[in-house]
Amino acid sequence: MKKTLLFVSLLTVFSFGIAQNNVNKEKCQMNVIHQNDVTLKPLVTAPDFTVTFTDGTTGNLYAACNSGSTVLLDFFYTTCSWCQTYAPIIDQAFTAHGSGNGNIKFWGIDQGDNNAQVIAYKSTYGVTNPCASGVEGGANAVNTTYSSTYTWSGYPTYSVVCPDKTYNHDVNYPPSATGFNSYFTGCGTTSISLTQNEENKVTFMYPNPAAKTSNIHFNIGENSVVQIEMFDMVGKLVSNFSENAQKGMNDLKLNLENIENGTYYVRLSANGEQLAMTKLFVIQ
Repeated sequence: MKKTLLFVSLLTVFSFGIAQNNVNKEKCQMNVIHQNDVTLKPLVTAPDFTVTFTDGTTGNLYAACNSGSTVLLDFFYTTCSWCQTYAPIIDQAFTAHGSGNGNIKFWGIDQGDNNAQVIAYKSTYGVTNPCASGVEGGANAVNTTYSSTYTWSGYPTYSVVCPDKTYNHDVNYPPSATGFNSYFTGCGTTSISLTQNEENKVTFMYPNPAAKTSNIHFNIGENSVVQIEMFDMVGKLVSNFSENAQKGMNDLKLNLENIENGTYYVRLSANGEQLAMTKLFVIQ
């Protein structure tokens, strides 16, 4: 399955069920051009740009580079299903590398959406790094410049700009939380390795808020029996089931038809260890 192509509308969305779907493996089999290798791509100079993020702050690429930072550019758009799928993995890498507080920056570069749409996307799919919308944020122009300068196969596209402004185009695809480390190291910035337990904690739920069903999306380091428990705000268990999960990306559907409106916590565990706790809003 190829990455969502530029300017092509999505005709279908994922069909999620109790049966798991190893997204990373499926996509690698269908798209042999993009593999999770650690070989640095040929380096060129990245074009400069300035964008305004949804929080009102601005980012200038060359200013960030001149300050000694490496910048990861996440090119996306809000209705792109693969962008949505891989968003929590990118956010895990962002968190592992200091959440933008060190010399590694993660910038989301949207195509075609406005601030409200990007803010909703970030909230739904657990994105915490700065993102610039295509419309108000000026990211449409960045997409145009980069897609006309480099070979562009679609979205999402992840690229790394080093402090000397050299550009690694379309790397770490399908993404893993540790797959950018070699590029950060090649740029001369500190790379942080994640343990298997930390890789297990890529979790988010969608839709959220939800009505009849919600999907829990997670990555796990080995084949395991996972337990999903749902608690109300006073700690009462309201739902509980177990399923076999395969190593890699998985999706499980949570039935909410008998769940009352309210705020809940969904806990994901494997082998007796809690992997993640996620808040879910139910609106019937």
